[in-house]
Amino acid sequence: MTPCSIKRLVQRVFLILGYVLLLSIPPQLFVIPDSIAAPGGQGMGMGPVCPPACPPNPANCDANLVLTPTQPLRFGLVAAPAAGTVTVDTTGARSSTGGVILIVGGTVNPATFSMTTTPYNCTGQPLVIVTVASPAVLTHAGSGATMNVDNFTTNPIAGDAFDPTIPLTVGGTLNVGNLQTQGTYSGNILITVTFQ
Repeated sequence: MTPCSIKRLVQRVFLILGYVLLLSIPPQLFVIPDSIAAPGGQGMGMGPVCPPACPPNPANCDANLVLTPTQPLRFGLVAAPAAGTVTVDTTGARSSTGGVILIVGGTVNPATFSMTTTPYNCTGQPLVIVTVASPAVLTHAGSGATMNVDNFTTNPIAGDAFDPTIPLTVGGTLNVGNLQTQGTYSGNILITVTFQ
């Protein structure tokens, strides 16, 4: 293939993160007593209402978990004279296989999300599930051609302790077809994060 024909196959491909599905558990209201009636006493007094008085538990951490996308997963510029893959990991490192040629330029980065559980402080609570539905389908802006993204990786992973100061990062592998239609591709991914 001539350099000219390779140049025509240069693509900018990236994944735009849209709606993120979270658990639909309603927030829970807890009431704890600050005194208990003694025999012959005046009854039960009502203590502070949670939050913030109650310690966090998996149910109220899940119910108040919010993931906010702060940057999309971007694969940068590539040429694809033959089929192959492009992988961006959770640190933003990029690699390729097969006939995909990585081109300097464009933006390459993992997806990132901030994670909060306000008004509960769930710092240190273990994350039980951190998954990304696979594959995600990217669609060409004009022709309707598609590519799949799979083999997603995350940081943190299931089992790690929750820390709201550390963003959730997501990497993945883009599967590029032989003579894939050039242009911009976009799509959505579905992420599930739970504490129980």
